[in-house]
Amino acid sequence: MEVLKLKIDKYKVFKGFEADFSNEDGTTKKIIVLAGVNGSGKTSLLEFIHKMVVDPKIDRKGYVDILTEFGSEKDNRKLIESVASLRLNYRLFKNITAFEKKQKNVDSDDNLVYLTANGTTEIIFKDKEEIFVEAISKLKSSVVFLNTEQFDFKNVNNLIFSFVKKLIFNKNVSPKDAYNEVQNILDSLFEDFDLRVRFGSIDASWEAGKESFLVYFKNRHSDKIPISDLSTGEKELITRAFFLEVVTPYNSVVLVDEPERSLHPKWQQQIFDVYARVSEKYDAQFIIATHSPHIISSVDPNSLFILNLEESVDEPNNLSISIENMETLNKHTKGVEPNRILKEIMGVSRLRYGEIDKKVNDLVSLLNIHDYDSDDVAKRRDELIRILGDKDPTMIRVNHQIKVLERKLN
Repeated sequence: MEVLKLKIDKYKVFKGFEADFSNEDGTTKKIIVLAGVNGSGKTSLLEFIHKMVVDPKIDRKGYVDILTEFGSEKDNRKLIESVASLRLNYRLFKNITAFEKKQKNVDSDDNLVYLTANGTTEIIFKDKEEIFVEAISKLKSSVVFLNTEQFDFKNVNNLIFSFVKKLIFNKNVSPKDAYNEVQNILDSLFEDFDLRVRFGSIDASWEAGKESFLVYFKNRHSDKIPISDLSTGEKELITRAFFLEVVTPYNSVVLVDEPERSLHPKWQQQIFDVYARVSEKYDAQFIIATHSPHIISSVDPNSLFILNLEESVDEPNNLSISIENMETLNKHTKGVEPNRILKEIMGVSRLRYGEIDKKVNDLVSLLNIHDYDSDDVAKRRDELIRILGDKDPTMIRVNHQIKVLERKLN
């Protein structure tokens, strides 16, 4: 299952919004990364895709086109339009209107109607109802949403415990081998990460007739560390990635909101590769919303889309959202340094702290007019070198420029 296109007539900040995530040849992108300023709708877009699939009762003002196939039987293929774009703006009715019956030459009152986003209908006869309902059920289970509010240490504690318990009791694996399997998963996911903890053990106990358990990790000194005492970044990293390995998202769409949350920049540089490996392993499509220049610099421009907030010329208070693909704009992203990403892709005009940035710009402006008080310039330069150090690229250029000007004056 893969998202090709979507249209949102109205949902939160979106009005009349369309996005095409397909390649020029009509194939789908296995990884899509969304970036943009706060309020540009990145999280809302993930929510819309998720709700369109899992909640048939929501007010569907729009549609999501997906590519999918649920088996190889002819009836199944016909039902989902031969693996064409299946619009998820469906509704189920036990009855259809008299006009539709006449138009479609349908006699029975006991039919299901597939209503697409543009208002057209497809009649699905009663004997196909079971297939249709099964297809919808599979659709719902084929979308995984990793949002910023979903995980805490209790979730990953329960997740790992359930995983180990299943290995031991359902597959007759010894506790030691089950623990090793947990560590194997972590090793395979984070082979390039400098994780300072390893999986340790699970302590279980009974209190008032209730089973309680706590997952422990161990540090490089073999000290036992309860999962609640791991750093926020470690918990975030382990929870999200381990969750994906446990749910095994074969042929699914995985929606990831802010994967950089609580992660050190070094881990932000590496986390994209984790999701890419999971995508390849399970043939899953990932749609990731991020603010991280480190993640963006890991992404091919063909997979990167920027959401823009645009103000109407006629109605200044009326904001609209547009979307742009970075390859279409001939932008470079993969392997580009984060500072360039901030300026060229994310629209950050100033990379320094405001007060210091002004001091630097004032000094450069004085040097450019070639008519300045040398004592004043020296004082400004010395202050900035004290703050920024003499290895700062701008200060290196300033010192060079001062030497050139001094030689000309002499």
